[in-house]
Amino acid sequence: MSALCLILFTCIAAFWFLSNEYPTLFGIYVPVCAVRRITLKSIVAVTLLAGVLLSGTADVSASILANTGAGSMDCYTLMIVLLSSMIVLTLLKFLSIKGSAVYALLGAMEAEAIVSGHGGGAVLLISFLAAPVMAFVLSFFIRSVFRLTLGRTRIHLLTLSYYLKHAVIVGIIITALALGLNWGGFLMAGTPMSNETPVLTVALVAIAIIVMSSIMREESDENAGVYSEFSIYTVLSISFATALSLLFFSFDASAGLLGLKAVPLSVGSLVFASIAGAELSQRSRVVESESYRNEALG
Repeated sequence: MSALCLILFTCIAAFWFLSNEYPTLFGIYVPVCAVRRITLKSIVAVTLLAGVLLSGTADVSASILANTGAGSMDCYTLMIVLLSSMIVLTLLKFLSIKGSAVYALLGAMEAEAIVSGHGGGAVLLISFLAAPVMAFVLSFFIRSVFRLTLGRTRIHLLTLSYYLKHAVIVGIIITALALGLNWGGFLMAGTPMSNETPVLTVALVAIAIIVMSSIMREESDENAGVYSEFSIYTVLSISFATALSLLFFSFDASAGLLGLKAVPLSVGSLVFASIAGAELSQRSRVVESESYRNEALG
């Protein structure tokens, strides 16, 4: 039964991420055409799995176990948590709102913890609220640096394009690694069996990514219109701001500097906060207000 819980939890989390949050996080790279789509998927898959494998060194798992009732959940309770979160996510999907699988599952876990007398996850709320603010500030700063420095350099355009293309590839790798570290800790804390068999968890994630990547529609279909106006500078600002925010909130040593906790994060909220920061820096709107409202509601 524990193995079944692990399989269901991992596969459902991977499915929701690949069908909803993957396009939001990695769709920003499609318009710049720095790499081919198959190359992008390959880089993300390999680096993401490496991050999940290394997530035992992160503190997200311990933070969830210490501040929610995840550690005391049996398989029956986990099934209730999964069902509850999927009902909410499906309802949001019906309303054309991209809900966060992480927040839905954590909310269901906390509700179960309150019922069973193990509540305490409210202390993580400040970290959830602080992460988008950090992404916003970082994106604003990075985009401002690009605007103030690259516009004054005398680097040949072809040389600059060469460096920026490689910077995009680095951004993809760092973002996927940061996501693996952050979400890997969430997967490890989510099931009773995962801490005992981390290799099995990684194997299940690998299988889920391979299967879902092969059958899901191209990630550019939905986001091409949303991200089509992004310059490569905007893409890099969003990429590094999101990646750095994920890394910052994956370890108590860094999050603790601000008195916060390591937490799993919604990539959608980080991406749109980063977009807002880049927009403020370049003083132009690149995403419609409706997209921000849908992300805030999700």
